[in-house]
Order: sequence, then structure tokens, then C-alpha cells
Amino acid sequence: MEDPYAWMENLEDERVIRLVEEENKRFREFIGELSDELFPGVWEYYSMPTLYGAKLTEKGIIAMYKERERQLIRWLGGDVIVDSKALEEELNDEVLLQGFTADGKGRFLAYSFSIGGADEGITRIIDLETRKLIDEIRPSVWNVTFLGDGYYFSRFYRHGETPDGVKAPAVRLFWKDGSGERMVFGKGLGSGYFISLRKSTDGKTAMVTVTFGWNRAEIYVGPIEEPGMWKKAYSAEVPAEPIDVIDGKLYVLTREGKGLGKVITVEDGEVTEIIPEGKFPLEWAVIVDGKILAGRLVHASHRLEVYSLEGNKLDEVTFDLPGSVYPLDTDGKRALLRYESFTVPYRLYGFDGKFNLIEGQEVQGDFMVKEDFAVSKDGTRVHYFLVKGTRDEKKAWVFGYGGFNIALTPRFFPQAIPFIKRGGTFAMANLRGGSEYGEEWHRAGMRENKQNVFDDFIAVLEKLKGEGYKVSAWGRSSCRLLIYTK
Repeated sequence: MEDPYAWMENLEDERVIRLVEEENKRFREFIGELSDELFPGVWEYYSMPTLYGAKLTEKGIIAMYKERERQLIRWLGGDVIVDSKALEEELNDEVLLQGFTADGKGRFLAYSFSIGGADEGITRIIDLETRKLIDEIRPSVWNVTFLGDGYYFSRFYRHGETPDGVKAPAVRLFWKDGSGERMVFGKGLGSGYFISLRKSTDGKTAMVTVTFGWNRAEIYVGPIEEPGMWKKAYSAEVPAEPIDVIDGKLYVLTREGKGLGKVITVEDGEVTEIIPEGKFPLEWAVIVDGKILAGRLVHASHRLEVYSLEGNKLDEVTFDLPGSVYPLDTDGKRALLRYESFTVPYRLYGFDGKFNLIEGQEVQGDFMVKEDFAVSKDGTRVHYFLVKGTRDEKKAWVFGYGGFNIALTPRFFPQAIPFIKRGGTFAMANLRGGSEYGEEWHRAGMRENKQNVFDDFIAVLEKLKGEGYKVSAWGRSSCRLLIYTK
């Protein structure tokens, strides 16, 4: 059947251009001067520095930030290494930094960026001392893992075929040094498989994960310098990822069971459960200073838990505000973690057996974050957050998603701050279809169960309306469907 709207995919089509111009004109007439009035306040919070990544090296911490109209990669508290504005001047086009990594000794940096919004970008590798360009790879690669004077990387084939003759899309793992590059892993893997590589924290073992979609994972391990000796150690028909290799034991975070996450070890083919599934999802784990540091999602915000390598719970850490916490890097002795909440663009924490705040940014003012539940049509309790200031004008702006196994955890919404300061209430609902309560919660919002997502959102809106709020619903991407539910 012919699609009567196929022409809308061509942004140069006169009909598309005319439609955009007409809709922009209609919106500007409707909004009047309000946009100009609100812009300075919104821009103030969009311009707050935001941390995107951090890497531990022997010479210090390297971090990547967004600051106003530029992105920076810099030594923490020190010199700028990469400036997106300088790249734009060099390339005479818009540049978006996509990510970076560095070797543990602080000698080399690899960073990737796109030009003019292109899907395929460029990866550059530089000497951190001299700042000289060592290599430039087009299109960009990812998963750069340094080893001595060479490095591994993953290459995604969008077009054509791999060196072993598999048609795109496909991924292969390569090694590159002064003698050139060669494919070292992935031969024979079909289209749709993804490959990632990590080193164990002692730098001796390669941990390679091969995934297919959401539902299959295989983990290979072996000497980091000998790809020919990498052997399959674990496989599952669920998501799984390696944590580390300690004293010959591979630690794995797997979703086997109810999909809530548990930690196991694999040694000589024998699997041992270390941290069993709990009531709430275990989202991530790293090993630091001989302990397992794990992030558990409790009613859509993170609680940190510390365990011995044998699985005995030693400690539990909560924060002053419900927040999202994820590890950025670890070298086995120390970990870097990024925290974010509704009024906190970021905090960078270090953990070496105890927690310490390294740096951060917070919105000044009196705010409070509350949590509550609404009851959906079938009796399911639906959690949501409320963010308020000192005034409450009984106007609520409600955000939801409910899909693709994505959890809505507390994050910084700069556009919401001026609304809250004017007396509004920002709400975020945790609907079925996400991963807030594990795989069962995810599947309860999929396919034939999609109506549950809409019913959950309606329940939250109705509860707020019953409390006297005027309600405005907000959705983006696939959750735009939600704004038509009520």
C-alpha cells in the first residue's frame, strides 16, 4: 500500500517547508510575546554546566561537560583538552561531542564527534601531553580500549559488508597499532549483533559482551593481549553484563529469573549466586576496594548498597533528594558516580570504601520533592513524583513515558524550574511499560497491554485534578500518545 504521507520524509519538499512555516506562524500568533518573556529564565537553567562523563587516570580525572553553547573535555579543575567551539571553527560547521575515553596512565585520549547533525561522525585519538593528533577514524568508532601503544575498538557497519562478508548492519572488533589494524573478534556473527569490550580493573582480562536485541547476551573472557584465547564464559536469553574478574571469577549482573537483576559469579563453568533478586530492580554493580557497590531502583530512584564479594550486605546509602545515580568509571580502587535530581544538574561523587562529593551544580531556592501513588483502572498502584517550590498555584505539568523498558528516574528538567518558581508543580509518573519495577512491569505496558499505560497516566491526572490542580500533560517521542489520553 502506498503511503500518502511519504513526501513528509523529505525536508526539502516544498510542501514540508510550507507546512512548517504555517505551523510556526500559527504557534507564534497563539503564544504572542510570552516566549520572549519566558526565554531568559529558561535559558538561565539550560545554561547551567552539566556533567556527561568522567574517567580516572593516574594523572587525574578527565571530565566532559556541557557549558552554555559549548561542550568541553577537560582535566577536572584544570586545562581544557577539547572545546566544541574550537572544532566548529576548524571545521566551519556545527559540532556535537558524542563521548570520550582515556587510557589509565593518562597518556592518550579518544573522543568522537558528529558534524552538522550527521549520523556518522569522526573519532580522534590524541597524545594528552603534546595534544598532537595520533589518529583520525571516519566514520566514528566506539568502545576504544587502550593497551600499551595500541587500542581495540568496535566498528559499526551501516553500509556495505564486514571484512568477513556479512552485510550491514553489523559490528566487528578491531585492534590497531603502528603496524595497522586487523579484525580480532566477531567473525561469522550475523546482522543485528552488537559487540562491546571492557578490561577488568586489574587490566589483565578482556570481557567481551555480544548482544542480540533486548533478549540475548553472551560474555567472553580471556587474556587482554590474546584475542584468539577469548572464550565464552556465560550466556543467557536475557540481558546480562560483566562486572569484573576477581581472582579468576567472572562477576556478572544478569536478568535471569524475574528480570529484577542479580549478581552471579562464573568460574570454570560453575555459576554461583552472590546477590539474589530482591523486591526492587538491581540496575548496576561495580567492584571497588574488594567490595560490590550496587545501584538498586526503589520506587524509581536509586539507593546504593554495598556488599562483600561473597554477597553479604555491608551498608546502604540514600541521598537527601530522590535521584538517579550511575557509575562513570572505576579502576578497582576508586569509582566515580554521577548523581542527578530534579533541581540538581549533577553531582560527581567518588567512592573508595566511603563516599565523598567531588563537585556539583544545584539550583538555588527552596524546593521540595514528594512521592505519591495513584490507583489505575485495574487497581495497580502507580508511583509519581511531585516537585514544588514555596508557592502552590494548583497548576500541574505532568510528564510520563511508559515504554521500551525505560525507567523515568529523577533528572534535571531545566524548562520546569521557572514554572515551579512561578508557583507551578512539576509531576513525573512512572507508568507500566518502563523498567521501574522489573520485567513484569515492562511487559504489563507492551503490545496488547498498552492500554494499561494510558490508564495509569489517566489515574495520575485524575488524582491531581481531584486535589484541585489544573493539569497540563506533556509527552515526547512515543509518549506523545499519552497527551491524547485525557
